[in-house]
Amino acid sequence: MTYKITQNAFEALKDIVIEFVEKDTNNEPQIKKLLSKAQKDKRDLVPLIKNVRDKFIRGDVEMNTNIFDVLGELLLKYGKLTELLASKLGIKVSE
Repeated sequence: MTYKITQNAFEALKDIVIEFVEKDTNNEPQIKKLLSKAQKDKRDLVPLIKNVRDKFIRGDVEMNTNIFDVLGELLLKYGKLTELLASKLGIKVSE
């Protein structure tokens, strides 16, 4: 059966990911599967991943192996880490 993630389901997924990061809930396989489906459905993950990235930068949460296993690749792909580092260092990055 083929299904698409609706906007409401995507909004719920964002809440679930934030809760996972903040509380390290034990639902990694489901989150990975839903995030993969969201990518395939061309959902915009950039704002969500930047939000997660900022939580780590502010020290609101700490990275651990469970979180990195689920979100590490997405943080590297969508977290705009180069852009963030450049802005902190006052460097202009051209794409």
